[in-house]
Amino acid sequence: MAATPSRFSDLPRFLCNKLRFVKQMSACPQDVVRLHLGSPTFLVNNADDIAYVLQHTNDLYDKSPRISGATARDLFGDSLIAADAASHTARRKLLQPLFGTAQVARYADDIVTLTNAAMRRWRDRGVIDMREEFMQLPLRIIITATLGIQSDNDMNVLMRAVTARRRYIERILGSRIPYARYFSGPLRHDFAAAVSMLRSKVEQRLRNAEPQAAAKSFLARLMASRDGTTELSDAQICDEIITVLAAGHETLGPALAWAHWLLATHPETGRRVRREAIDIGGDGALTADHMRHLQYTRAVFDESMRLYPPTWLFLRFARRDHTLPSGATIPTGAKLYLSQVGIHHNPLYVDTPDTFNPERFHTPKRENRCPGSYFPFGGGPRACIGQHFAKLEAVLILATVTRAVRFEICDNTTPRAEGGITLRPAGPVRARVVDW
Repeated sequence: MAATPSRFSDLPRFLCNKLRFVKQMSACPQDVVRLHLGSPTFLVNNADDIAYVLQHTNDLYDKSPRISGATARDLFGDSLIAADAASHTARRKLLQPLFGTAQVARYADDIVTLTNAAMRRWRDRGVIDMREEFMQLPLRIIITATLGIQSDNDMNVLMRAVTARRRYIERILGSRIPYARYFSGPLRHDFAAAVSMLRSKVEQRLRNAEPQAAAKSFLARLMASRDGTTELSDAQICDEIITVLAAGHETLGPALAWAHWLLATHPETGRRVRREAIDIGGDGALTADHMRHLQYTRAVFDESMRLYPPTWLFLRFARRDHTLPSGATIPTGAKLYLSQVGIHHNPLYVDTPDTFNPERFHTPKRENRCPGSYFPFGGGPRACIGQHFAKLEAVLILATVTRAVRFEICDNTTPRAEGGITLRPAGPVRARVVDW
């Protein structure tokens, strides 16, 4: 007779390599897999169950207390990402108008201009680290979009501060020990200094609104949206802007690195992206108006996000006893893990799941996907508020870069995926920059 698993029998594997453990458990045939990690914990492998959990976050489920509620405010301040269920809806309603498709289109010129500037630097170097460069580019873009920064000096100072803040948050949220913030040493000091500097920069802009370069920035538009009745305080605006600076690049950076690595290792796909960009934009700069015509480039991005979703694991807590659509019973207080990297590779929902095939997302061949089988930007009331900006940015960068240059990977091995706060290459991805 097989031994009954102990309450903690899965914990060593989970702590040793969370990504590998989640992939293994995602391959189990059960719709909902019980994980032996101490308290009642489940991995949801059924797409309809995942869609249900995402849709009912805020009323039936809570996010992890590490990134929502009072505990999270040490990391994220009084921002949307840290809002509890009671305040989330109202806060999101205030911010959502800034992130609509039409609203983010005004940043297309900045995206293309900064991408072209990056390519000039890459050509000068000859060989780049794709993992690093595709973190830096969206960081420059989000700083420009958020604050309207024009000065190179200000840009470099802000980039260092945002990076210091990100490294500390990654250490805290990725730590295996409780109360990690009390053992973080210099990183904690760097985090505090970075947040202080970022607040100072935002407050300075709040006091001295610049009508020209900064007029279209997220900050300027957030200030202009104040109606005297329902509005954010200056302190809340600071927290939201600082959060946008981080969220606007830390997931898109790995996504762009993976997408360009896939194009480099699938040259015919790269040539097709280039042909589409030339057919749509000719020799001129691509614009927001070209976005809807860059359908194959969008399919490449979607497929890259399926294979390598930067956000690869969600955690929800059940507020009360309930039953999922699959019939699984979930007790009050249970933890539910939803894994993008698991469900995106599940052969029940996608054919040849380990194969890079943009055609599965290319209109009119876009696959009919089950709800919850593809959710790189989350879903339901807590879906990524900036996803329209991210999609615009990713497609314009992919098309602009691939039209002009191609990458030759220096090391032909597949980069190892590292499952930290985001799913990113574990080490440098060195590539030669070659003109077509």
